[in-house]
Amino acid sequence: MPADDTKPSPSHLAAAGAPFHRPRVPTLCRLVCEAFEAFLTDRSDDPRLPGLIPRTMIVPWWNAITAVGADELVRYAQRLKTIIGTGEFEDADQLAVDLQRAAIGWNLGVLAAIEQSPGDPAIAAVAADPLLVTDIREVARILPIAAPLRSQLSLTFSLLAEDGQMEGRRIFDLSNDTVALLRQQYQAFGEVIGADAVYFALALANRMLRPWQILLVARALSWRPRDPASRYAEFDIVARRIILELKRTAGAVAELARDSDVVGSIALVKSLTAAYFDGVDGLIGTFGPALTGVDDIGWNALSETRTVLAAAFDPGFNQRVSALMLRADEPGFEPAIAAAEFLATAIDSGPRYGFAVEARECRDRLARAIEDKTGPLIAALRTASAAEAQARIYGMLRVTEMVLRDADGVQLARNLRMARQISAA
Repeated sequence: MPADDTKPSPSHLAAAGAPFHRPRVPTLCRLVCEAFEAFLTDRSDDPRLPGLIPRTMIVPWWNAITAVGADELVRYAQRLKTIIGTGEFEDADQLAVDLQRAAIGWNLGVLAAIEQSPGDPAIAAVAADPLLVTDIREVARILPIAAPLRSQLSLTFSLLAEDGQMEGRRIFDLSNDTVALLRQQYQAFGEVIGADAVYFALALANRMLRPWQILLVARALSWRPRDPASRYAEFDIVARRIILELKRTAGAVAELARDSDVVGSIALVKSLTAAYFDGVDGLIGTFGPALTGVDDIGWNALSETRTVLAAAFDPGFNQRVSALMLRADEPGFEPAIAAAEFLATAIDSGPRYGFAVEARECRDRLARAIEDKTGPLIAALRTASAAEAQARIYGMLRVTEMVLRDADGVQLARNLRMARQISAA
C-alpha cells in the first residue's frame, strides 16, 4: 500500500479493518481507530492541521502496528472471533478499551522503529513519508487520553442536543448559554487531563458549522493569544488551526477563480468565500489585532489570505461572473443566482479585504448591462408566452435585487416587479 495521500479503495480499507463504511461487524483496526475517530477526515492537508488526521493514514499505520504487535494481536483477534461467533457484541466495548490501551505501546513501538533503520517493509513504508510520521505522533498524543476524551465528548454532545444546539452530528451557532456550558466542560476536562484538553476543543471545532466559534469558549476562559503566561495557553494551537483553515479556504477559492468554467464552480466559490469572510470577521471580532500578527507564519495567515483573495478576484474573473449573471433570464438560471450572491458578498465585504474596487466596477458594468436587457424583457411580456416571459424576468429581478441596491437599482427592480404583476393580471 503506497504511503501517500491517495485515498485507498473501499476493498483495501475493508481488508485492513478500517472504518470506511462503518461495517456492522467490528474489526481490531476499527476498534482501535474509535480512539481518534473524532479527528479523522477525508482530507490530506500538507502541512497537517492540528486536530485533523486523514483516513488515508489508517492502512499504512495499521500495517505498521501489525508488524510491531503481531503476537499480542493474535490473542485479541481470538477474543474478537469469539464475540462475533456468540453475537455478544456488547463485549466489544471492553475489547476496544483493552485494544486502545495496548495500542499506546504498539504506536510508540512504531515510532521507535522509525527512528532506527527499519527492516520491516511496513515500518519502512511509514518512515519514508514524513506526513505519516506526523499523523502517528498525533495518534500517540491522543491514545493515552482516548477514554476520558470520548466520555467527555459524549456527555457534552448529549447536553448540547438537549439544549437544541445540535443538528445531527453538527454544532451550529453558539448562544451565550452554550458558550458557558462549553467553558464549564472544558474546565472540568482540563482539571483531569491538563494541556492535552486542547484535543477536546479541537474535537468540538471539528463538529462546528462555524469552527471559529470555539474561540468564544477560549475568550470565556480568559485565554490571551500568544501569551505563554495565559491560562489555557494550549488554545494557541486551536487558534492556529482556525487561521490555517482560513488560509486553506482562500487557496481553494483562488484555484477555483482561475478556472474558466465559472458555471461549474461559482456555487462553491460563493460558499467558500462566505465561509472565509465569516471566519475572519469572527476571529477579529472576538480578539481583534491579537489574531492578525505578522511575526509568525501561523498567525500572519489572515494578511496573506487577503492578498490571495484580492489577486483571485481580478478583472478577468469578475468579467466571467458578470457574463454568467446576465444569463439569469435563461432557463436553468441557478448558477447566475449563485454568481449574484457571490458578487453581493464581495461588494459587502470587499472594503475589508482588498478587492472592493474590482467588485464595485463589476457591479457598475452589470447595472448598465441589466438596464439594457430590461426593456426587451418587459416588451417580451406582450409577445412571448406569459409563463416563459415571467420566468425570464424573475431570474433577472433576483439578480437585480441582490446586487444593485442603490437608488437606480431599486428603481430598476421596481420596474421589473411591476411589469410581472401587470402581465400576471
